[in-house]
Amino acid sequence: MPELTPPLPYIEQTVSCLNAYRDDAHLAAWMPSGLDALTLETLTLLWRGEADSLEAVCEKLKGRDHPRQVYADALGELRKRGCLEGTDASPRLTEAGKAFRERIEQDTDRYFFTPWSCLTGAEKVELASLVTHLRDGLIASGSSSSYQKTSGG
Repeated sequence: MPELTPPLPYIEQTVSCLNAYRDDAHLAAWMPSGLDALTLETLTLLWRGEADSLEAVCEKLKGRDHPRQVYADALGELRKRGCLEGTDASPRLTEAGKAFRERIEQDTDRYFFTPWSCLTGAEKVELASLVTHLRDGLIASGSSSSYQKTSGG
């Protein structure tokens, strides 16, 4: 970890560590499902409403440089698992598919926040205040635009 002074490198490293920990919680939430990362990412795009067809998935993930067939196979796997119905041109998540993806998010949150359960009520209030103060300071300085884009916050 960087030195506490000046504070910005220390804060940046701390946020990076929290993001890495969140990623680990997410991996722990979905890996037992047996889905590969590409299929989960495809499911996530459909779940978030960021793609509504195989073509849209391919366009959204074109930087991954996978051939179209890889994403068609991912849609096929999601159909096989009962998460998806419809054609490649118009896939729709089933209720089971939505519930499955939402459960991954809930499990991610549970894994991420469980270790914090040892905090006292006063410590949780203090932590919330500190994080809110940091967020508001970043927003006021215009430094949070990349954070907002990556975290949805």
